[in-house]
Amino acid sequence: MGRYLCRTTIKSKRTFLNGLKQTGGYKKKEQLRGTDDIIRRGTFRVLQEASSYLRESYRMAVRYSLMEEAREIESLYLLCDLLAQSILHAPRGYKPVGGTTSVKEDDLNKLLEFDASLTDIVETIKEKTGEVRTAILQKDVDGLGSAISTLRVKLNELETLMKRRDALLDGIM
Repeated sequence: MGRYLCRTTIKSKRTFLNGLKQTGGYKKKEQLRGTDDIIRRGTFRVLQEASSYLRESYRMAVRYSLMEEAREIESLYLLCDLLAQSILHAPRGYKPVGGTTSVKEDDLNKLLEFDASLTDIVETIKEKTGEVRTAILQKDVDGLGSAISTLRVKLNELETLMKRRDALLDGIM
């Protein structure tokens, strides 16, 4: 009886795999999605690190009684956390099974390139969080205001890019 079950499962697996071969590049598409996930997870980690720098800067600003700047920094680290989560949990470009259209490999390549381009701005954001921290440590209020406004511009730019990613997916889907 054990052999019968084993043969049945192997036969059903073969049938399943044969069905996958007919989907046209399924493995390649999954590899692209997996690569995209790795890129987005790396981007998420860098943005999460930037957010932790902002939290530390927030605590230092409160300690030095820079309350107005502390409120600004708090809103920035909340936005940074929100963007990090939206990057981590961004859609992967799937179509419903049995749908009338499918996601093409070229579209997944565009998505992969787009997500890879996010790493540049995220690295810049991380650098800017370091400038905020340095300005607080040096008690340079003017430099801190400038660093905060520059960081806000970069975070808003990332937010706009994430909306463009959603629009790109809408075009795919």
